[in-house]
Amino acid sequence: SSNFGQSDHPPSCPAPDICCFCVFLSPSSVRGAMALPRSGGAMSLGCCSIAVLIGSVGSWNVTERHIPITVSGQSAGGSMAIQHLVAFSRSVVGAALAAGSPYGCGALPGGHVPVGNCYYGGTDVDAAIQYLWSRFEEGLIDNPVHLKSTPVVLFNGKRDWEVYPKVMRETWRQLSAFVDASKLERVFHTRASHVWSLDHGPC
Repeated sequence: SSNFGQSDHPPSCPAPDICCFCVFLSPSSVRGAMALPRSGGAMSLGCCSIAVLIGSVGSWNVTERHIPITVSGQSAGGSMAIQHLVAFSRSVVGAALAAGSPYGCGALPGGHVPVGNCYYGGTDVDAAIQYLWSRFEEGLIDNPVHLKSTPVVLFNGKRDWEVYPKVMRETWRQLSAFVDASKLERVFHTRASHVWSLDHGPC
């Protein structure tokens, strides 16, 4: 459990109604928290309360500059989790993404409505891969070579009519260019709708 109450928010967050808290946990204690705006930049896909950043279990040499974490999220939270996974790949040691979109989807043509590639599919995956490399070359994200050995699980149900399964297949294709096949798992066979599945079983 967190040590943060409703009135206990970091100084960088002006008010709890416009921020959410991504709490970093170590195996034994809360290491700190980060306030994220509900809109703007890579976080503009929706409320960030779904995405949580949790410290990877195990023994780690934690320093102020390098805190190993895992990222996870569903829907807008899944899209935000992949942003963090890619941008801070040096520190992320695992990810679980449910019904999210490829990295950079919203920056590519047709990403948002009325076309809605980020929701219905149709993202140019080759362009999305190139976009990721260009962000690294501009010094804006970590070197994607760090993704190679990072375990990633992708989930989407066949009955998801909010973020279509095609979107997550495109996310898988993009990540396949960077993550080793043995580390990249996809679970797309269930009859789940737009949910965070608890057991990957039939719904």
